[in-house]
Amino acid sequence: MRKQRWLWTLAGLWALPYLAQAQDLPRIMQVYPTSDTLPVNLMRFYVQFSQPMQEVGIYEHVHLYNAQGRELDSVFYKHATEFWNRDRTQVSLLVDPARVKRGLLAHNQLGRAFVEGERYTLTIDSLLLNFNDQPLASAWSVSFVAGPEDRSAPAPERWMLSAPTSGIQDSLRVAFQDKIDHISVHTRLAVGHNNQPVRGTWNYSTDQAAYFVPEQPWQPGTYQLLIHSALEDVAANSVHQIFDYDPDEYNPDVRPYYTVDFWVREAE
Repeated sequence: MRKQRWLWTLAGLWALPYLAQAQDLPRIMQVYPTSDTLPVNLMRFYVQFSQPMQEVGIYEHVHLYNAQGRELDSVFYKHATEFWNRDRTQVSLLVDPARVKRGLLAHNQLGRAFVEGERYTLTIDSLLLNFNDQPLASAWSVSFVAGPEDRSAPAPERWMLSAPTSGIQDSLRVAFQDKIDHISVHTRLAVGHNNQPVRGTWNYSTDQAAYFVPEQPWQPGTYQLLIHSALEDVAANSVHQIFDYDPDEYNPDVRPYYTVDFWVREAE
């Protein structure tokens, strides 16, 4: 019995370096959008990693399968320069715009990348390497159903805001009536008060909701949610113009910002 315990202890000590090494391997933290149903004219995915990754060859490790398990080709826009953020912890996987926008050659020959009602699985295999040549700890797969196309611009006037009370750092919650692009939430939204920006952090709750946490407690009064006209939904329709617009419908008058007022009441 003692010998058996000794062997188990020895085996455990032998495995410790390998367990520590596995814990240090890069991991996929999240893939956006997160909804189970996405429009057939979806424009992009975002993949977030726990560590800086090598910024070449991403599409060698990205696989898209249909419900029958067949891998699909010619879906993503494989540009020579990949779309990584500055610290190489997030990459954008861009669906070929020529398959999203009607009337272009790829759309006419191949149709949309996705078929409404069909289920798809996006997989990133574990052979993708980080900056130190270490592979991912495990592969990541996410499934979704292709829903109806989205050819409507985001409409801020329809958004629902849940305003906090003064004196605390409670979050302002914004419920979109659309699936909003992950990057747009962090770069195209701002909060203002008395003609001054309110410092804080935007957090992406779901594709249809986000919340803002201020650095300082709220003061009572009227605030503005500022929405840049370039804010997009997951189909790349901006507040100003839908992506797949008819040339006859182009609107040259661009407002830089749209605003939605909300009120922070006195704490009781």
